[in-house]
Amino acid sequence: VGGRIGGPRRGLYALALLALYGLTVLAPVASGSLVLLTAAFVAGGIGQQAFDVAKMTGLRRDVPEELHGRAFSADFFFSFASLPLGQLLGAALLRFADPRTIMLWGGALVLVSTAAVTLRADVRRFSSAPAGASVPAAPTPLVER
Repeated sequence: VGGRIGGPRRGLYALALLALYGLTVLAPVASGSLVLLTAAFVAGGIGQQAFDVAKMTGLRRDVPEELHGRAFSADFFFSFASLPLGQLLGAALLRFADPRTIMLWGGALVLVSTAAVTLRADVRRFSSAPAGASVPAAPTPLVER
């Protein structure tokens, strides 16, 4: 799915898929139905992974090849280093609010922050190239199927 995202609004499509991840946080607040929870987690997982493919394609396209290692390392480091910080914050918030309230605010934070970044034109295009500039396609994989 993520590899098929293209065009001048590829960032909007990719971020819409990422916003599905907010469903995984909001679903336990909305319902205790196992079917609804499963559907929300499947949709959120697909959306997050499709976004990740589009993001990595954008990094390959916009970052010079000699800097790919650094760019991918920084992306993974900050993505995964933030996980324990979020867990610590969530645990600290339990002193002040119940789990449902924390999940509701967490889901809202995912949706609002995902929508807020779309205010930037380069994010909507998923490219650092100026608007109207031809953006080369991502390099073809070394192995063709």
